[in-house]
Amino acid sequence: MASIKLKCLTKTENKLQLGVWIIDPELDTFIEQPYYFLQALYDAAKEKNTGEILSLNRNDLTDAEWVINNAHLYVEDVWLIDAKNYPVDESVFALEDSQYQKFWKDLDKVPYAEFELTVTDPKWVSHIKQNTTWESMAGFVGY
Repeated sequence: MASIKLKCLTKTENKLQLGVWIIDPELDTFIEQPYYFLQALYDAAKEKNTGEILSLNRNDLTDAEWVINNAHLYVEDVWLIDAKNYPVDESVFALEDSQYQKFWKDLDKVPYAEFELTVTDPKWVSHIKQNTTWESMAGFVGY
């Protein structure tokens, strides 16, 4: 199951503005780190089976130590621009199971943030166009 849903809001040569929704209650925070977005960029390429980022070794991306130590070679900078529905109101965790599951599927209610990210080379985001949407397990390092 995916932990986040992403949408490319704007794109320039080496910058993306991304909308990010947390869609898995196990991930309770946004992670403003290059490794988080390196994994997400890879997942976007994997979904469409295209993009230079697929030249990265999948085994490296599942190695938490490698990802944390090397992500900056691909994702130069990450900025949290804005967030809403964040943190999740404690009352959500008291909902009965069916309502709880329904909550995490409603993109108007789940935590949402906008990030700007800069990559070291435009080829790492060549597979992403404005309005591209995808899901990712990013957030669980070494998934």
